[in-house]
Amino acid sequence: MGAFTRMKKVQMRDVIGLLEGGKKEKPKKGDLFVMYMRGIGFIPGLVVKDDFRYGKEKLCVIYLYSEFGNDENFNFLRNKERLIVPPALVTEMDWRGGGGFRNTGHLNDFDMNVFSSHCFYDRLKNRYIDDSGEVCEKSEPCGLYAISNIGAEAIGIYEKLNPDVEVVD
Repeated sequence: MGAFTRMKKVQMRDVIGLLEGGKKEKPKKGDLFVMYMRGIGFIPGLVVKDDFRYGKEKLCVIYLYSEFGNDENFNFLRNKERLIVPPALVTEMDWRGGGGFRNTGHLNDFDMNVFSSHCFYDRLKNRYIDDSGEVCEKSEPCGLYAISNIGAEAIGIYEKLNPDVEVVD
């Protein structure tokens, strides 16, 4: 018989409760930012697009990198091939105090190391959408075609770092 491994369950509110810091700002393409999770550290990110349309909503496409630092000014590499979670669609509401993103700098288009296009899976219509809103073939990394937020991204990061844990309501 194969070994049965029981996954440890962690409450969603406990993972979201690890978020600290943040600052209310209006994100723009090229903004470098961090999110802070107690026990993990500062996680760097980049706003790669600030005009993605989801219905009437204007969203940002963000990258969160698989790097961790002890302070927000750590010299992060920000390699597009090393994302901790797939690109995500978020609103500017995630740049807030009390557990939000915090801008740390800005890159011009020339200095941004980003994928030429982005792929998002639309669960409702079982299809893939590119960052122009057009149906496309699947490409990796592939995010979800849904409005995310810093809490959902924190859960994705926590699960990635703790594969034996299931985050539950």
